[in-house]
Amino acid sequence: MRSLVIDRGEARSEDTRVEFERFTSQRWRQVLEVLGTKSGHVAALLDGELSSAILDELADAGIELFATADEIASSCRCDEWGDPCRHAAAVLYRLATEFDSDPLALVTLRGLRRDDLAALWNELRGIEPQPATVEEPDAAEIWAGVSLAEAESVELPPMPAGLGALLGAPELLAAPDPWEPDLAAKDPIDPHSVDELALDATERAWAVLADGASAGLVGTVHGDLARRAANLQHTPGMAMLASRTRQSVETLRSWAAAWSLGGDVAVEVLAEPRSRLIDQRRLAEGRDALVEMGISKRTVALNYDSLGMPGGVKLVIGADGRWYRLRSEPGVRGRPETWLLDGPGSYEVEDLVGDDEA
Repeated sequence: MRSLVIDRGEARSEDTRVEFERFTSQRWRQVLEVLGTKSGHVAALLDGELSSAILDELADAGIELFATADEIASSCRCDEWGDPCRHAAAVLYRLATEFDSDPLALVTLRGLRRDDLAALWNELRGIEPQPATVEEPDAAEIWAGVSLAEAESVELPPMPAGLGALLGAPELLAAPDPWEPDLAAKDPIDPHSVDELALDATERAWAVLADGASAGLVGTVHGDLARRAANLQHTPGMAMLASRTRQSVETLRSWAAAWSLGGDVAVEVLAEPRSRLIDQRRLAEGRDALVEMGISKRTVALNYDSLGMPGGVKLVIGADGRWYRLRSEPGVRGRPETWLLDGPGSYEVEDLVGDDEA
């Protein structure tokens, strides 16, 4: 399954669509009235937590968030007679994993997104929605009489708090990113993903103007993905990003750690083995340097693109000419092993070996 899009009342992937019976507005009011009797239940739900206590409270009131077979209908362009067909069954199986990373996907399938649910909750409490107001900087005043040569020395005003709130990424569910290099012709382009990328570009542009930070426009695809993953550590967004880009969470975490240590080049060392320098002379010189440190020559394997060492360690040369130390971790539950960057790169191979290894 290449992609999964979860929308109000339905989940779809390529030519397959699974529809769920939506709750009526009155039904959602009943849900919030039931949960509102227990302190913290609604807040927890809006924060993306769907505990067994919440489900039990709703079940006692005769409300089941999980749809029954009678409340689910599927359609597919395949010619199978089964109901559901194997493609629809695959969508349902995939949904089960989505619920683990984002429980509010279950609420979306019943007809409401997080913002809709919050708005209804405020309505029930008599809270009027407040329009967002942003005091925009006067660009003409800031740049009046300033040449391009002088622009770098201009001190920009701080970003308005309201603008920072508006720049928050919109809620996203499982959908491929538009920039993904291997999108298929049938893959849907989720407009929310386009919005997310536009907001990311806006935030980077602001950082360039305000702090002189790099725009990151010359980076690699893997490096940009690692940057995004680094900002999503320990959040449900990491699992969503992994789903949309068809990478494991473990892989994204290893790339994010590599990006923090050495930027795009370090990420490419992990993500794209072909980026490593294949220099037999330098590799042989590196092995000789390790032997001079006291490491047995028999324990250092000279490979075509690396030096292999005990304990699942490889020493490779990145595109920047630095040596990098990679360490493998065995996969869990049948998954393939994950390679990790063991530290920043160095032009001296001896810097990558600890005293206990010499």
